[in-house]
Amino acid sequence: MRLTDGGIARQGHSPAPWLPGSLFPRLPGSLAPWFPGSLAPWFPVSLAPWFPVSLIPWFPGSLALWLPGSLVPWLPGSLVPGSPVLGRISLVSFLIRPADNGDVSGVVDVIHAVFDEYSFTWEEDGYHADLYDLEAHYSAKGHTFFVAEKDGHIIGTIALERFETLPGIAGELGLVDGFLRVLGCDCSLERMYVHPDSRRCGAGGALIQKVVSTAKSEGRRGMELWSDKRFGDAHRLYGRFGAKVVGDRVCHDPDQSPEWGLMIDLVE
Repeated sequence: MRLTDGGIARQGHSPAPWLPGSLFPRLPGSLAPWFPGSLAPWFPVSLAPWFPVSLIPWFPGSLALWLPGSLVPWLPGSLVPGSPVLGRISLVSFLIRPADNGDVSGVVDVIHAVFDEYSFTWEEDGYHADLYDLEAHYSAKGHTFFVAEKDGHIIGTIALERFETLPGIAGELGLVDGFLRVLGCDCSLERMYVHPDSRRCGAGGALIQKVVSTAKSEGRRGMELWSDKRFGDAHRLYGRFGAKVVGDRVCHDPDQSPEWGLMIDLVE
């Protein structure tokens, strides 16, 4: 084996030894060999323990990923591995699952922390009433509220709401029951928040991936989402999943916040 300029191990002539009777080489500069069944993952559909300079550096939902250009693997065991964000490496393992009323306290803690961060108004009996009875506002109406959980603590939230296709030209804005909506959509992404202390671990991307993949698996065609214009990082993250800005409006929250309307085409 040898080291390339990018720090990636490749098979070839090298003083790094091969283990006797094994096809698994030692890592350069490491005392730890590769073993079958090791915690260090194999790249899917590859006979080589390294997949140098992968053209697909991140498979959402994969159980075994290499972070290209790094000696640090994504460890298996996470149901939803994080993605490398802004060059920071995270080995955080967390679970994405549907929520119920037993999760109300954790859900409120996450979203309240974000509202405090931006000095937004909290309205328990109004704009945030759905968070205090998740089953009545979501599952009982055919929607799903998901949480990201790490070490038994909720660190992120998101919801998928389902409805009949909003009539009109897809991607245009129009009034529906008195609210400005993205026409042509048959589902929406709601309540996407990650606790300020748990960001940059891939939770946000995993939550969005869960909602988008669920909607696609159900044959949904267009996803509507609205997001406060101050949430720049979230907008860039939505863009990775194909979200495009189609307009704007003033939210019906207590602060009358300006927000972007976005649409994800689920059949592209």
